[in-house]
Amino acid sequence: MAVVPNAFPSLVEIVKTCEEKLRKIFTLWKEMGVEGELLTQRQDTLSWHLGRLLDDMFEEETSTRAALLEAIKISEFDIGLVEEKSPDSTSLPLLLRERALYNEYKSLCLKASENMNTFELLSRDQENLCHRLGKSPITVSFKKAPSTTQLTNLRANIKMLEEEKNALVNDLSHIRDDILAMASSLGPMIVEDTLLTNIASIQNIDLETTPLSEAFFAGLKDCQRALKEKVSCAEEEYDQNTSRIAEMQRRMSMHIISLDDIARGKLFEVLEKTRVGLKELESLRRENLKTLLQAAHEELIQLQEACFLPNNTNFSSDLIDLNPSEDLLNKLEAEVRALNDYKSEKSSIISAFRKWQTNFVRLTEAKVNYNLTLK
Repeated sequence: MAVVPNAFPSLVEIVKTCEEKLRKIFTLWKEMGVEGELLTQRQDTLSWHLGRLLDDMFEEETSTRAALLEAIKISEFDIGLVEEKSPDSTSLPLLLRERALYNEYKSLCLKASENMNTFELLSRDQENLCHRLGKSPITVSFKKAPSTTQLTNLRANIKMLEEEKNALVNDLSHIRDDILAMASSLGPMIVEDTLLTNIASIQNIDLETTPLSEAFFAGLKDCQRALKEKVSCAEEEYDQNTSRIAEMQRRMSMHIISLDDIARGKLFEVLEKTRVGLKELESLRRENLKTLLQAAHEELIQLQEACFLPNNTNFSSDLIDLNPSEDLLNKLEAEVRALNDYKSEKSSIISAFRKWQTNFVRLTEAKVNYNLTLK
């Protein structure tokens, strides 16, 4: 047991006081003439009472010391449940040490209560975020209450989850708007039950509550991909139809369909306009078949000459007069398109050959003129 400073002077004072009182008792005994065996009995009685008093007091103080040590042990254990390391108070006397540990424990209990309240709120936020993101929350292990470091780590994880959620919500908003825009553009061209069901579901998406799991986004992107393919096919058909309309009108030297008017409206509307326009032109083409065959044949001859190619005997004027069919017109127009592509692809070679041919003709003419001059 640690002994506080000034303990020995206090002990000297107690001994001095006891000695004075004992001297008074011995003086009384002397005055009364207490001697011999009677004096011995009196001394024994006094010694027994003093010894009994000191023994009882020692036993009581020993019990008190044991109680203090037990209290210290309990306080250190309780503090250990809240903090990883208890404060070092071994240099203090037991009474001060017990009081310091008790106060520390009370302070830590208050802090632990606050940490638990904060932990419950943070855990709820983390659970909600993980539920939306389809993730598992991080596990926090503690004895009685989470530490400040654990709460800091939990806040950092929640911040990371919030950032991920916000990014996914932004992606979801863009994908949803893209899908709905394509669905509106395609309109009745969407006939698949699965796509129609998905689009109806996407229209009701709530950005604040909709799950943001990988599986959900996978389904969403599948729907987006399917619609993009439909849009791509529709746009490709639209481009082909408008090119075909322009070509047919040019060949028939008429302008009954306005491509500017066709281009106004949603994709499914403008595509349907091109289909109707093509049917109308196909009907007119059948009515003016011979004229179109002659025009296409003339264009073919011009292209063959421009490309320095021999005439294609499969499309002679005699054959056209004898068998003016729609199939022949289709083949003739296909040949014209192929030659136009060839002319565009080989333009540099054709241009160089034409230049060479021109120079060769000039050289030949100059040689003839020179020979005439000599004659």
